[in-house]
Amino acid sequence: MPNNESSASSSSSFSGKLATITIGKASKGNAAEAVLRDKYNQKHYVLVEPEDELQVFEQGTEVVLIEKQKNSWLAIKFKS
Repeated sequence: MPNNESSASSSSSFSGKLATITIGKASKGNAAEAVLRDKYNQKHYVLVEPEDELQVFEQGTEVVLIEKQKNSWLAIKFKS
């Protein structure tokens, strides 16, 4: 019996993942595009906005996805 495997990832599994802002400047209420890679090394593009009202994410900023909202993800800045 053939066994089908899928590399599809559910967007709900993105919580806690590291993403990088690719297009735009994210501020509270104004999402920007970010890219993350799943465990299969597939790219996923998501909209991200900061959890903190005073924070702004510029292009190239690494963020951690925290909570899925209706149209975007809330995120915090990654501190290396």
